[in-house]
Amino acid sequence: MSDLKIEINKMLGEKQLEISELSTIDQKIKNITNTDQITKIITGKYTFFNMNSSFEGFNSSGKIAFIEDSSLRNAILKYYQDLLPAVNTAKKRMEESKKKILYEISSHPEGFTGTKLYRHLYSDYIMLVNGYTLMATTSIKTGKDIVNRIKKLEK
Repeated sequence: MSDLKIEINKMLGEKQLEISELSTIDQKIKNITNTDQITKIITGKYTFFNMNSSFEGFNSSGKIAFIEDSSLRNAILKYYQDLLPAVNTAKKRMEESKKKILYEISSHPEGFTGTKLYRHLYSDYIMLVNGYTLMATTSIKTGKDIVNRIKKLEK
């Protein structure tokens, strides 16, 4: 279980950095009309949760069944099988929206930012960023709870 604790802590650190960057993206882009600046802002490097993990080995070996605390066992299963895939799906949707904006910017480098299409794509992107940020924040809170519960068991 120490491997799970280490893995979750690593993922949480990565997600916390992303959330802090994404939380200001709307303010950074809102009044910019220079497409190069917009492109630079939205092309940050964000990571997906690594689903090929210690959990997979822990689960496939049957060791997960040895966790006597059924509430913790269920929380770990739900975290890895439901919550993290949902966060990754939200991330994929955000990335697809970002690609649409980048495509349109490259297709119309001069007059795109004031158009209805840009405003639509921009608001769609910000909505998806906010949805992803909410999901990632939930995953961080849940992950911290699981790590704390594992620490208590290890004592």
